[in-house]
Amino acid sequence: MSSILFAEDDESLFDLVKLQFKDNIDTGEFTFIHAKNGQEALNVLEENPQIDLLVSDINMPEITGLELLNIVKVKYPLLKTIIMTAYGEKENVRTAMNQGAFDFIIKPFNKNDLIQTIKKALAEVTRFKKMIQELQSAREANRLKDEFIANITHELLTPMHGILSFSEFGCDKTEHTTRSEEH
Repeated sequence: MSSILFAEDDESLFDLVKLQFKDNIDTGEFTFIHAKNGQEALNVLEENPQIDLLVSDINMPEITGLELLNIVKVKYPLLKTIIMTAYGEKENVRTAMNQGAFDFIIKPFNKNDLIQTIKKALAEVTRFKKMIQELQSAREANRLKDEFIANITHELLTPMHGILSFSEFGCDKTEHTTRSEEH
C-alpha cells in the first residue's frame, strides 16, 4: 500500500481525485491523506513518516507549494513531490522542477495522466527504498564479517601466545641447563 499526501486547498478537487482512484483505494493499493494547506501538510508528514508521495498544489494559503517543496526536500529528502499547477502558470512549473520536484501535473488533469505520474513517482520511491534496504543489508554483512574476523583472530592468537610463551620458557630452560653444564 502506498500513502499519498494530497496538499490542496480546494477540497472538491481532493474529493474528485478520491473518486477517480476509488478502485485503487478500495483494493488497498493507495491511501490518500488530505491537507488543506502547506502547514497542514507539514504537520501530517511529521505525524506520518510512512507517507510515500506528496502531491501539492502550488497556490495554497499559509505555505505555498514551492515553499513546501523547499522544506520537504530538506526534512524528507527521500519523499517525492509532484506539483500541481494551473495551465497558465508554466513558469511555476520550471521553478518547481528546478527546486527538486519529481514531476508536475497541469490542472485540469485527466485521470490517466495523474495515475501514470503517481505510479512513476511511486516506482522511484520503491526503487530508493530497495536501495536503502540493500545498503543496510550490506552494512550488516560487513559488520558481521568484521566481527567474525575479530573472533577468528582472537581464537588463533590465544593458542599462538601460549605456544610462544612455552617456547620461550623452553629456550630459557635450555639456556639455563647449558650454562649449568658449562660450570
